[in-house]
Amino acid sequence: MSAMVQLLPMMEVVYNRKKATYFKMAHSNLRGTHVVAVNHIQAGAVVLIEKALHIQPTKNHPSLSVDPEYQSLIGILDGGSTSAASSTCSSTAHKDAVGRLAELNATAYVQGSKQKDEIWQLEDSHRQARVGDTVKIHGLASEAGKKLNGKYGEISKKDEKDENRFGVMVAMGAKNNKKSKSKSVLRSIKPCNLKTLGGIMRTNAYHDGSLEANLLFKELCRINHACGDAANVNRTIHQGKVYVVAKRDIADGEELLIDYLPLATELGRDRLELLHNMFNFWCQCSEHQQLA
Repeated sequence: MSAMVQLLPMMEVVYNRKKATYFKMAHSNLRGTHVVAVNHIQAGAVVLIEKALHIQPTKNHPSLSVDPEYQSLIGILDGGSTSAASSTCSSTAHKDAVGRLAELNATAYVQGSKQKDEIWQLEDSHRQARVGDTVKIHGLASEAGKKLNGKYGEISKKDEKDENRFGVMVAMGAKNNKKSKSKSVLRSIKPCNLKTLGGIMRTNAYHDGSLEANLLFKELCRINHACGDAANVNRTIHQGKVYVVAKRDIADGEELLIDYLPLATELGRDRLELLHNMFNFWCQCSEHQQLA
């Protein structure tokens, strides 16, 4: 057992005893929903201890074994060409297969979760829905579109008039009238306004090696990324909980930042590209501004 893991029970005792509020949620068009410090936070302070909202095994869901799409995806991931001429194509196919496998697993695992509605509220930075996917509409700005935000649907087809849109069957039942029958209507919606469970998992999940699972945390996932020394908090995940500790003093109103890849790669172009591939953003923290 590592020294940090041994300290976790005492950290929890101190955290629960203080019952202090260390941060609040904020929102901006540039930073999205993010976390800022409330009052001064001292280096070493435990600013958050949180149980996972959702724990998803890293193993593929048993029900997928009879899914033809799953079998095809496994074939892509297990195969691949070694020729230089097809390396780029193979890499793209592999990346797409990883994304689709994440979608199938997330849909299968989350379907019966009691926290499903809360999971759907989290961000999807990928927005890579396909025909047949269950989706949640988000971010429509027009007056008509705003009425659709927050509703669920299923993508039935590509829009015949606009190849850059999907035809989505949206459930339009009356929420406050139990006698009203829900009905579905077809709406044309851009992919950028459609969240999927797979995209949510890829955007927000953290790995817990002690459980061999990927975990979603309702508050942790709101902390934005910064590389290396630009991050001001660290995390330790163990047995379904996350412990977030201040790396240094954090001023009142300062944004809390965490490194999404603390052990993955050294600072440089490879790290930038890995972050972009995994989370679909280009890091512009102080450690990387000269490379972005």
